[in-house]
Amino acid sequence: MMVHIPYLQPFADVNKRTSRLVANISLVKQNLCPLSFMGVPERDYVKGTIAIYEFNRVELLRDVYAWAYERSCEPYHVVQRSVVQPDPIRLRYRQRINDIVREMVVPAAACWDRNPQTTRAWRQHRP
Repeated sequence: MMVHIPYLQPFADVNKRTSRLVANISLVKQNLCPLSFMGVPERDYVKGTIAIYEFNRVELLRDVYAWAYERSCEPYHVVQRSVVQPDPIRLRYRQRINDIVREMVVPAAACWDRNPQTTRAWRQHRP
């Protein structure tokens, strides 16, 4: 997709940006590191894109893609290792927890009108 979208020019603008985003779809679906072109020399990216437009050759852009992907994976793995795994109990009971919180908050919000008497009355009647 990264090659075909800019080549076909389906949009008036943003074809290359769209193609770089679309390149991440298959990676994210496979739970792989997303690709970032941050730090990729613009000259190399432009040469790769021109090689596709002018000569229908993908090798240079493929090499830029591979280099950028390897570079993208380094910080991604550091962040991925630092993320705490979700609590299975919280995941299992997430909907029930949300329902309980909603049962407490919605009635309070409905009667809350900055009137101290209303607030006192609510506090006395809450479960």
